[in-house]
Amino acid sequence: MNPTADRVRNLFEYNPLTGVLKRKTTAANNARSGCVVGWENSDGYLNVKVDRRIYKVHQIVWLHCHGVWPSGVIDHINRNKKDNRLQNLRDTTVQVNNINKGARKDNKTGVPNVTWRERDKRYYVACKRDGRQNYGGSFKTLVEAKIFAERFVSEIGRNMA
Repeated sequence: MNPTADRVRNLFEYNPLTGVLKRKTTAANNARSGCVVGWENSDGYLNVKVDRRIYKVHQIVWLHCHGVWPSGVIDHINRNKKDNRLQNLRDTTVQVNNINKGARKDNKTGVPNVTWRERDKRYYVACKRDGRQNYGGSFKTLVEAKIFAERFVSEIGRNMA
């Protein structure tokens, strides 16, 4: 069972401007009062233990500030998984969260939703929605493709909300 907002508020203090979550009470030798909480997991998110269960810090922050668990998933708007400022978090769908992901590790352009096709010598913009690939177009330069991709993905995300 998940902790309540009251429980979380009793355990932690949160600064919405910095995104820092600190312990109010000492829970163990390595979890002392006043210490910043969170350790990085293998996915790059910060975790925290509450009542012997592990949660993501951004979930605890959401509960602390809004008083309820998120109805969907918490998306880090600026894509920085450790930036837990309240203005950087939004409760959204898995689909919108996936659109807002950074470039894949195998992406040679370094720009999300932009790929290079050697055969055509062009950059292509594409984004998945509802299990279907949406093509935005092809461009001669990476700069053009990046600018278009940001607008294209933003528009698709708006249409989903």
